[in-house]
Amino acid sequence: MSTGRLAISLSSPSGGASSESVAMADVRMVPGKDSESPSQKVLLSVDEGPKELLLDAGSYLIRLFLPNGDVQAERIEVRDRHLTEINFEVIKSPHEWLGAASSVGIVQILPRASEARSLELTLSQATPVILKGGALIKDVFDRQSPKFRELAAQAVVSLDRSTDDIQRISGHERVSRSSGQRWIRCQDPKRNFPTGEMSPQDLVDWWTGKSVSAPVNLSIMQSDARNARLVLPPSASPIYSRYGGKRAYAVVHDPIGGIYCAVFPEGWKRVSLNNVGSPCWPSILLTVVVDTAMTSKDSSTSSARWRCAPELDDAEAMSLLGFLHHGQIEAGQMMIELANTWLFEKIENPVAAAAGAYMLLSHPKEANTRFAASWQRWIRNLYKWFPMLPDGAIAMAQMELICGEGKRGEEVNVERLRQYVLEAVRRGLPFLSTGVRRLTEMLVMLEGDDREKKREGPEIEETRRALSLIRQLGRITVPSEFFTVLRQDGLNI
Repeated sequence: MSTGRLAISLSSPSGGASSESVAMADVRMVPGKDSESPSQKVLLSVDEGPKELLLDAGSYLIRLFLPNGDVQAERIEVRDRHLTEINFEVIKSPHEWLGAASSVGIVQILPRASEARSLELTLSQATPVILKGGALIKDVFDRQSPKFRELAAQAVVSLDRSTDDIQRISGHERVSRSSGQRWIRCQDPKRNFPTGEMSPQDLVDWWTGKSVSAPVNLSIMQSDARNARLVLPPSASPIYSRYGGKRAYAVVHDPIGGIYCAVFPEGWKRVSLNNVGSPCWPSILLTVVVDTAMTSKDSSTSSARWRCAPELDDAEAMSLLGFLHHGQIEAGQMMIELANTWLFEKIENPVAAAAGAYMLLSHPKEANTRFAASWQRWIRNLYKWFPMLPDGAIAMAQMELICGEGKRGEEVNVERLRQYVLEAVRRGLPFLSTGVRRLTEMLVMLEGDDREKKREGPEIEETRRALSLIRQLGRITVPSEFFTVLRQDGLNI
């Protein structure tokens, strides 16, 4: 059979992306009517040079999966004994390529008031020229024509209105209003489940625990007109605990008065292949959501939304978290080997191990095929070795729901599942927002099964209270972030 070569590369015209940043390319021959085409998976880094594949000649579909949820696709022809080259270009966001906040999209070039004044000056000239090199159409470019004056007036009004909207959401003077503090909190795993609705402040305290040290003010490390990055100052004492009793949270105030309580993943050890095990300092990225800022003529009366995103300078970690968060099944399958490695290396980074467990539990059949039952044993160890890690208990509960004790055809042991789920709630706020969703789903299922079977007793009542707690938590959880972020406007911590 005739063969050819395919070279795939990834570039960013604005540069500056880390050489460790990864994207996933899926290369699949365009199938015939009755055939299913196998695929090849390729890891790509920005500006590292092309990756070559030897392929049978024919038509291929190449899909590029980015952790922020974007997918690019191209169809190419591989010819016999020829080299076919394809480059995917990713425009760098104003904050950081492949970061959690990059899903806000590419920020457009925004209008300025000077453009409106320049247009007015041009209109005052005897022979105004608006488009360079364009054909002058009499009705449009004749300064005396009604059509010209109508279009020009609309342009000036539009520029002024847009400028007003941008002025209220951007500018260094607005970004400088951002602030944040790092708090160390400790959870009591034996606390009781409260009844009824809780005040927002009490709800946050219940899930995050009590403060055990004075807060540390975060510094603005870098910012532009629409972004600010908050970091721990060099003088702060970091926590290195293996996610035992103490955990770090960031309480952040955005420029328009929004308040967030975010997981601050201190103690993270890198999982990127070039720097495995090295310390990785977290940060909080505040960025304005430009694409929702200008919504109507009256938008100047409303505040633009900002995002609060905990981030890590660990490209492969952020990539897997992105695929996990956005539910990209095919891309997730491509990272299942990495997920298994994370789970195996749980001593170095138990939160990354929990993320790996979530990924494997999203693809249990493939995980069983590739890794036999070892990954299930590692989840049990994660659950046992880190008794204060909520995500470890959530993964254990989900494994019980999906796999039981590993015996084929075994029914779910409801009481054993209940034990893991209630323990997960007592362990506190999940590190990863996917954990909040998974825990909610299991509690809803348990409570519904209890009602259907008409069960009663102390554990049944605890399940109802736990469901109420997780539902209240869900109402203030920001759904778009990888690490758990709670929106708590009007609260003081």
